[in-house]
Amino acid sequence: MFGGLFGRGRGGKQQQAQRKVKPIVKDLTVTLEEVYVGKMKKVTFDRQRNCQECDGKGGKDAKKCTTCKGQGMVEKVVQLAPGFITQTRSHCGTCKGEGTVYDKGNVCKGCKGEKVKRETKTIEVPIETGAPNECPISFSGEGNEIVGNF
Repeated sequence: MFGGLFGRGRGGKQQQAQRKVKPIVKDLTVTLEEVYVGKMKKVTFDRQRNCQECDGKGGKDAKKCTTCKGQGMVEKVVQLAPGFITQTRSHCGTCKGEGTVYDKGNVCKGCKGEKVKRETKTIEVPIETGAPNECPISFSGEGNEIVGNF
């Protein structure tokens, strides 16, 4: 019923000070009685937050990936038949397209190099009296954080 929950709200300068957050859409089913009288309803959802231990970097002392030479992409040339070749580009499997790698001892123990941690959040959503069907409600800053942005 309530799509568009947990997106970014509007607010010019106020938004610049907040962390960059991708919106999460969470549907909420309510009864006719709840819409008629109004109610606060709890919603639980999973979200990603930048790791606080490594500041969303994945570790310390990053080194340039030797496989892709820090580009994050590798080129593969395959011969299809005599005289016919194809060249493709794909993300580097060693650094996962990041261009940097960490020694095993330097990988963040909190996020295991993933740069984000998953957490479960519960918030109370106000169901206003007479709310229309599919009424979006936004909660600023409650979605998934974009990796590396604070």
